[in-house]
Amino acid sequence: NAFCGFCGTHSLKKIFPEKMSIERALEIADEISDAGTWAVGFTGGEVFLSPLLFPLVERLKSRGVVVYIVTNGIGLAKYAQRLVELEVDVIQVSLDFADAELHDRNRKVEGLYEGALAGLREIKRLRKKRNPIIKTNTVVMKENIDDIDIILSKLESLVDYVYAQPISYGMKNSPHNRGRERIYKYVFEKNEEASIRETYNAQLLHRAGFSGRY
Repeated sequence: NAFCGFCGTHSLKKIFPEKMSIERALEIADEISDAGTWAVGFTGGEVFLSPLLFPLVERLKSRGVVVYIVTNGIGLAKYAQRLVELEVDVIQVSLDFADAELHDRNRKVEGLYEGALAGLREIKRLRKKRNPIIKTNTVVMKENIDDIDIILSKLESLVDYVYAQPISYGMKNSPHNRGRERIYKYVFEKNEEASIRETYNAQLLHRAGFSGRY
């Protein structure tokens, strides 16, 4: 339901077109629980598009497994009540800009940014104490690195934790499977390393939890 400029999730659907039955999905959830797994994460694509999401979350939570969900936020407000009722432990929303127009243009969905923020506010309104924990993740890339401190400062006022990660590519069979040539406008060049490190150090290292390594 969104087309992230540096993601390759849509191509994965062509590579892995198979669909899983709810019965088999729940069997796998039980196998995961029986193996002693303590945490399971759901990502995509967009998790709210899958009819398997909530049955699986319900089964895993009934078995005492920690569950976290990664979403672009487009359906977060709609499903906020259900997420809180199921006691999902962590919800992470992907937000890469402090400006709605830039974020929506990069993800090719008008209203995505404001919809995600509305969803975050709804989760905060409905949740008891700090459950679920809500956090954001921002991909650090050429188009936003100069504003990364502004972006994270804005998001800090909305969520419990803010995270940032460098852009990645060429990872086979993952959402980051696009080649460098497909996402060249987002990727840093080798000869930019010194200036990028200087910008990173100035904008991120003063934040608790951030270091010079990823």
